Amino acid sequence: MKSWYEYKTQNVKKGKIRMAACRKIIVQIFHMLKKREYHYYRDEANHTNKMIKYDRFLCKHGLNLHKVA
Repeated sequence: MKSWYEYKTQNVKKGKIRMAACRKIIVQIFHMLKKREYHYYRDEANHTNKMIKYDRFLCKHGLNLHKVA
């Protein structure tokens, strides 16, 4: 994303590029939600650890949505 931004700012105003970057990110999120899949750069181990911590937090506060491993 950074290299794309720097390349585009050579010919286009930075404000327009910021809006294009926002749109690009929103489109990626939309497609991930539509296809029900994770981002392809996701670190599997890191994601799993964060989900375990999140499940424990939910259980601690009385929201048992998932079974804690």
